[in-house]
Amino acid sequence: MHPEFGTPLRQLLFEPADSILVKRTKEIIIAALNKWEPRVSFKSIDVILDPENNSLKVELVFRDPENIKDIEKLTLELPLGEGTK
Repeated sequence: MHPEFGTPLRQLLFEPADSILVKRTKEIIIAALNKWEPRVSFKSIDVILDPENNSLKVELVFRDPENIKDIEKLTLELPLGEGTK
């Protein structure tokens, strides 16, 4: 088991929903991906604040190491805690 596996994104749960949160979220995701999945080649990682839905949208565009020809896109929606606006 790796108790440190993953990201510390939960630390950001009740932070203000602003450009600092977006920047910090992106930094945390990049660090985790570099640490835990260094085989994947990322073309872009975008974090978009969605105040209407009180969430962050994370879009990852990457190449799978097993199939270098295809570019994959993964979109995640991360809900923010109450009172982050």
